[in-house]
Amino acid sequence: MGISLSADEQSALRRDASIYAAEGGDLSQDLIDLQSQIDTGAVAGSVTAAMLHSALADLFATISWGAPDAEDANTIDVRLQLLDVQGNSLAAERVFELRVSDAEYGAASASATIAAGDLGKLDLKISEAAAASRYIVASPSFGSPFLDCTDSLTLPFA
Repeated sequence: MGISLSADEQSALRRDASIYAAEGGDLSQDLIDLQSQIDTGAVAGSVTAAMLHSALADLFATISWGAPDAEDANTIDVRLQLLDVQGNSLAAERVFELRVSDAEYGAASASATIAAGDLGKLDLKISEAAAASRYIVASPSFGSPFLDCTDSLTLPFA
């Protein structure tokens, strides 16, 4: 069984492996060690996030939404925080698309390609004059191939 990667995916994988190496990791050796643990039964055929070297865990970012502030003058403030796959705050820049919609699964009424700064967080101000809910979702953009954006956010405006 083989895995086929596009030229962009191959480039992103090489870039991420070089970042991992620069932070003191040896991706090839770590993968061999992990396979050895699986083969010997030290790992019951599954890999958990806790088993990953921190430099490798940092390659797999997730987006987490903070608790929205109360609405003030038709505006709600909320923080987006990047986490590593182990659930730790990730102080790293990632590029993603942020979309706001007035329907839960609707087309975006506003969108932007943005980057969480090198602290891995972004403070947002969402404004809406009408009494309605706004749905916010992030999606990976080119340059952040390992970004889990499964969490979305609903903001109810009064």
